[in-house]
Amino acid sequence: MVRNIIQRGFMGISSGGIITFIALTVLMINEVDVSVPDLWKNMLGSLLMGVYFGIASLLFEHEKWSPLKQLVVHFLLSIMLFFPIAISVGWIELQWRPILLGAGTFMIIYAIFWLAISSYFRKQARSMNNSVRK
Repeated sequence: MVRNIIQRGFMGISSGGIITFIALTVLMINEVDVSVPDLWKNMLGSLLMGVYFGIASLLFEHEKWSPLKQLVVHFLLSIMLFFPIAISVGWIELQWRPILLGAGTFMIIYAIFWLAISSYFRKQARSMNNSVRK
């Protein structure tokens, strides 16, 4: 179990690093200069979120919980971690409008990922069921 957590944490760090690299590439293409402390804060936030999402995926392996309970717990934990990081790093200002916009954007992106992943697993289940029938 500990090995699985560490493995998923490193997968999350990798994902956060890739997202940071993409953001840096966009900044470089647009010739935006960023100070090292700002870059460090943003990269730390990205890596922390990556570690969280890597480890939190274990919630979906908790077989005693229904898929709905897994989703709700994962979503609530995700949003509860995202906002303190996003506000402290400066991704979202501590004002109502940016917080509501950030929450809406977070929910839309979360829903897109959830729909894509659930669609993938439904296709996998269908494929496995078809191969068992043959």
